[in-house]
Amino acid sequence: MLIVDITGTNTITYRNYHSPSSQVFSDERYGSLTYNSTDDLLLFTWQRSNSLGRITALKVASGTSATVTETSGGYTTIENNTYARNVTTWDSANNKFIHSYMYSSGQIIRTKVVTVNSSSLAVTVGSAVDYSLGGSLTASKGMSIGTSSSGSVYLTYINSSKYPYQLLDSSFDGSAVSWAHGSPSTTIDGYAEGVRQVSLPSTRIMIVFGLDGLSDRGYIFNIKTLNSTSNLSTDKRNFIGFAEDAINDTATGTIKLRGNVVSGQSGLTIGTLYEVQNAGTLNANWQSNSVGLRALSATTGQIIENTGI
Repeated sequence: MLIVDITGTNTITYRNYHSPSSQVFSDERYGSLTYNSTDDLLLFTWQRSNSLGRITALKVASGTSATVTETSGGYTTIENNTYARNVTTWDSANNKFIHSYMYSSGQIIRTKVVTVNSSSLAVTVGSAVDYSLGGSLTASKGMSIGTSSSGSVYLTYINSSKYPYQLLDSSFDGSAVSWAHGSPSTTIDGYAEGVRQVSLPSTRIMIVFGLDGLSDRGYIFNIKTLNSTSNLSTDKRNFIGFAEDAINDTATGTIKLRGNVVSGQSGLTIGTLYEVQNAGTLNANWQSNSVGLRALSATTGQIIENTGI
């Protein structure tokens, strides 16, 4: 590991950190390094030469010594079977790492939520959530994972036929992901190879693809990961209720009306009245003509109205 200090204008200091001899093997590869800014620690993941997956948490001390503290025992084995193309992101809202990789013969994308104790650096790995690509396809042409500013977790992968696809969890609660599947575009189907993505303000992400065989150029997408809006009238009299699940255009679905309990919320304070905003969000700013929720727990609320009707 190479530690780099940037201490001033055009001043860079390099220092090497070697892991203990018990961790040095003949072939370690496909590593990812992800930073947790809340606890000021890193999660390092890598593939062992025999396809085992391993992870460790690291803290780098300030100052010129750059002392590195790591998970007791050196590492935790996250996967004992085929493990490749590993990618990791950190969710600041829930203070969790989300780690995905190709599993089995590469026809499954497996995702696990990882928790790191900020004091001991002990690593806890959650249960596996598997997404099957179907048939003989693998995610061998590229994977990238991230979180949007709206709290969504998104994973873009390119299958072995060079087609790009995306997995999205727009309501990650810190426990396990629940993927919805989509396709960014058909413009580069059959030519995509290599992908990187970054979160932009609001609900957008930027995805950059490399291309193979289509003039060998890069391609950029700017995608909305979540678009939550409302068309409430000023007096709120066109308010109907809440839908707990996403409902596609022309599809049928369930709308919960006044008096019902709705789940799937987050960060609510019990007893507080929350008004629905025109952006589709909740705000603890209850007024004489408000519609919204009375919080029953951090994640549930009873639908209430104060429209003067």
